[in-house]
Order: sequence, then structure tokens, then C-alpha cells
Amino acid sequence: MIKLNCDLGEVDKLCLQGPEHTVIPYIDMANIACGFHAGNRETMKATIALAKQHQVLIGAHPSYPDRENFGRLSMALSQADICDLVFQQVSLMEALCEEQQVPLSYIKPHGALYHDLLFQPQVRNGIFQAVADLSRKVPVLVLAHVNQQEVAASAERYGITLWYEAFADRRYHQDASLQSRTESGSVIESTEQIIMQARAIATGAPITTVEGGTITIHAHSLCVHGDNPAAVATIKALKKALST
Repeated sequence: MIKLNCDLGEVDKLCLQGPEHTVIPYIDMANIACGFHAGNRETMKATIALAKQHQVLIGAHPSYPDRENFGRLSMALSQADICDLVFQQVSLMEALCEEQQVPLSYIKPHGALYHDLLFQPQVRNGIFQAVADLSRKVPVLVLAHVNQQEVAASAERYGITLWYEAFADRRYHQDASLQSRTESGSVIESTEQIIMQARAIATGAPITTVEGGTITIHAHSLCVHGDNPAAVATIKALKKALST
């Protein structure tokens, strides 16, 4: 069954009404912020503990060092600098996981770092070098079908396994890229439509694109967002629909 992943730990302190407590019981993979765009050592530890409690896979969610812009802006950094900043974040997450006797299962870059990986070789290679330098190589979660041949070739050179993700609540172009959030209708708000797209991706059936055509997205995981009560309700419905 396709797995659900969610970005978590992106606060200064966890609260019972936050997504860490309300979403984790319904997902399979937790992408935990490593402090460079959001979160801190204590939120990392607390989110790891919740993920462990609910048997959810733990992923490091590193970003550019840009808390002011939530890691959403690209930064002109060398491959060595990218490697250093990713290694710093991921190795801390790995150490915190070891403290709680739970494995770090994968890495998903955040924001601009996630998108720059797809088309900027120095960013991509810096990330993969950092992962290769860890005590144990873990998979990297990337967007499915976008510049996939080049990304896969780079990963292979570093001995990195790739996991691919898709989005149930985003509109796709014919080339499998996501429609920009700045464009009207780019985010699917209907729970029924989200479930329909999720089921299609999970079963290898075609989805309708912005241009009116169809494409098939092959992915290991679906990214979901749990930053409001309506989103949490959708995740619950999505989990139920994909389990039947």
C-alpha cells in the first residue's frame, strides 16, 4: 500500500492541538524539521518520540539555513556548502533517533532545497554526498517523474536509493510537474477529489492534468498536509480510503 508522509516539527514547541499529535496516528512517514527552516532540538526529540509511539517511519527534513523565509527561497551555495549544511542537520537527527533507539529511515529535503535538487547539479550532488557520508545510507525522497533520469543517475553515482513521492491535493501538468501554487486551482480542496487522485496514483491509474490530458504517476508515497483541522479530517478520510 502506498504510504502517506507529512512535514512535521515545524514549530518552536509542540502542542496537543498541533499536527504532530493529530496527524501522526494516520500517516506512515514523518518528515521532521531539523532546525534550519523551523523547529529545534526539543521539537525534533518530541516528534521522534511521537513517531516511535505510533510506529511511523522517521525522516529528516533538512533545508537551506533560512528561518526568515521558512526555507522557501533558493540560496547560491557551493556543492561543498550544501553537503556541510545537509550533513549537519541529518547527522543531528540521526543522533537523536539513536538516543530513542529508533532508526532514521529516510531524508526528504524541504522547500527550495527540495526543488533545487531536481535541476541544480551542485545542490543534488551536495545532498547525495552528505547522505553517502552518514554512518548508514538511507533513501532520499524526491518528486516523482521530474527530471527523473538525471536525478536517478546522480543518486546511483553516490550509491543512494531514491523513493518517489506524489501529491494527492495538487494539480499536475502534462510533463508531471506541479502547477504553481500562485495559479488559481492548483490546490485541490475537495476531499472527494483528493481521494480520487490518491487512489489513481496508488493503483497506477491515470490522473487528469491541467491541460486536460492524462498521465500516470508512479510513487512510493503521497505527501499530505496537516496544518489545519480540515486537512487533518482529509488525512483521516484518505487513510481510510487507501486501506480499503
